[in-house]
Amino acid sequence: MMEIPLDGWCVQVFHLGADVDVVALTAAVMARVPGATCSDGDTDAGWLTIETLDEPALVASVHDTVRSFDAAAVAQVVSRPTVAGLLAG
Repeated sequence: MMEIPLDGWCVQVFHLGADVDVVALTAAVMARVPGATCSDGDTDAGWLTIETLDEPALVASVHDTVRSFDAAAVAQVVSRPTVAGLLAG
């Protein structure tokens, strides 16, 4: 099942180092960032997707938490989808 985020959500996809404990990182993000959801769809490849409300403090908290586990991790994709954009295809 695929969930489609609407206005007000930020989807961030991180590529992590092979030595990162993705389960611990996911737990840390969910504990520190209210309402965050995490998906580690392809842990072998080191990808982690995190959805939060599109509020600067929450987005920054996600980045800080991820970097506390992997200092070199950067968001590979940051998406702020809108209803109009989704309807336009």
